[in-house]
Amino acid sequence: MPPLRRAKLVAERNELREEIGSGGMGEVWLAHDRELDRAVALKFQGQRAERFRFEREAHAPAGLSHPNIVCIYDYGTAEGRSYLVLEHLPGGTLASRLESRWALDHFEAGGCTT
Repeated sequence: MPPLRRAKLVAERNELREEIGSGGMGEVWLAHDRELDRAVALKFQGQRAERFRFEREAHAPAGLSHPNIVCIYDYGTAEGRSYLVLEHLPGGTLASRLESRWALDHFEAGGCTT
């Protein structure tokens, strides 16, 4: 599968801006949803990722709504690769936050607010 290119339009509405991460399950791009004028994250299935695991990642949290769970806006296929359109949460990766010398505060760690 060929790599995706910057400024590529996915699903006729999501314009890729820059790659912001990659790993075993795929790559994540910062994108702009032209229809709703908002930043989103597009996660593309990696070449070595199992399709059923990627689909499970799309379907499992889709029906959930919680401040500590990222929203999934869409799911589809582009150029033979499955993708997820996710809520964009700026501020770095969880891994980089956990590696920093500062602990996450109670709110960031998903603690109860009551």
